[in-house]
Amino acid sequence: MTDAPIAGWYPDPRNADAQWRWWDGRAWTHQTVDRVAAPVRQAQDWGWSTPTTYTPPEITGSPNTPWIWILAFFGPLYGVVAGLLQGGALLAFGRDITTAQLVGGVALLVALIPFWVFADLDGRLLRQRGIEAPSVLWMLLLPPLLYFVVRARKLRRRELRSKGPDTAAFIVYAVQVLGGVLAAVFAVLVLQGLTGTAIG
Repeated sequence: MTDAPIAGWYPDPRNADAQWRWWDGRAWTHQTVDRVAAPVRQAQDWGWSTPTTYTPPEITGSPNTPWIWILAFFGPLYGVVAGLLQGGALLAFGRDITTAQLVGGVALLVALIPFWVFADLDGRLLRQRGIEAPSVLWMLLLPPLLYFVVRARKLRRRELRSKGPDTAAFIVYAVQVLGGVLAAVFAVLVLQGLTGTAIG
């Protein structure tokens, strides 16, 4: 017989007197219900031992992995790589602007692949160190901003912080946004100077 209990509702290891937590057969999930307001039938053990206490894995290292540092500073490099790929597409397909735009869009997606790879490597190393890691799927939305947000929330649950990489990422992306705004304003001013008319 395996020692793993079947899936079901069990007393929440973090707050056993107040709520139930769902055990999916392998690990505790985020689903909880109030024990008073929503009494539930506890899962039948069928010979397996029911977990009565939950001990998080021992933390064996820092949450500041090399991969999260790379992710923190990778944004500008992504911009350079994507810009070079798009510039190459415009040079190669300059007369066919539709093809150039299509290749440029694909270039933006291809340049995102390292973000996903670094996030996956960061998650693997966190799990090896006994720290819950966010899913790399968060990188599909606003990469890597949402990954950093979800990662910070998971670390806070274990009373951990990753201030260095988080602060670096915030500064890097704030500078990028500011640089983008300034570049757009500069481009408008240059076009106004070249045409001699107001734009907009």
